[in-house]
Order: sequence, then C-alpha cells, then structure tokens
Amino acid sequence: MKNIIKFSIILLLIINIFSISVLIVNADDGLLPDKESVPGAACNSSNCGNYSLNDMVSVALKISTFILSIVGSLALLAFVAGGLMMMLSAGNPEWVTRGKQTLIGAVIGLTIVFTSYMIIYFVYQSLDITQPLKGSSWFTSDWFINKTKK
Repeated sequence: MKNIIKFSIILLLIINIFSISVLIVNADDGLLPDKESVPGAACNSSNCGNYSLNDMVSVALKISTFILSIVGSLALLAFVAGGLMMMLSAGNPEWVTRGKQTLIGAVIGLTIVFTSYMIIYFVYQSLDITQPLKGSSWFTSDWFINKTKK
C-alpha cells in the first residue's frame, strides 16, 4: 500500500512538472493573432476589436495544436505506467490485466488524436490555408462593411 501511495505521489509530481513546462513554453503566444502580422492592417486586433472569421479559425487551430502537444506526453506517461504495472505485477494477474488495459487505452487514445490531427490538417489543406498560424487570410468577405453608409 505504501508503494502505491509513493508511486502516486511521484506520478503527480511528474505530471505537474510537464504541465508547468508546457505553460511556460506557450506563455508567449496569445490565442488571437495580432493584426500587425497581416499586411495592410493598421492596428492590433485586441486593440481594434475587428475580429474576422480568419481570427476564429486561427484560435481553433492554436487550441487544437496545444491539445495535441499535451496528448503526446500523456500517452507516453500512460505507456510507462502500463509497462510498470505489467513489470511490477509479480505474477498477479489482476495487475497484468490492468497494465494491458492501460496500454490498449493509450494506443486507442493516440489513434483518435492522430486521426483528428489528420482531419484538421486535411480540412486546412482542402481550404488552401497555407500558414494558418502565421496570419494568412483565407476567407475574405466585406459584405457587412459599408452597408450602413448607403
């Protein structure tokens, strides 16, 4: 019982270290892109408030990229935990079964995540979005501009 508690504490510390390092790495980027990165724009989108569909797509892509960056670390952690359960089972069939289920769950989770990654980038390529995180403009419409000036 003491080994399980010690293992749980070490596992939580490792998860916290990974979480903090991910936050530090992603601290410099905001979710909404700066309008300065788009040619011809005069102000920052957070100052002007003139968000467009391009900005919302960029936010969705940044969120999906953030989630995908975390999932790889979590899957590695699940593989290590499942392998340790199987190696440290000492012949206990219940622990071997739990280890196998953990490994199978990690493989299924990675399959789902990589399939979603493939679908996201297939949609972006089919919409001819070349650099979605660099402020590329793929949707241009001005049907709502100057409607009140008639």
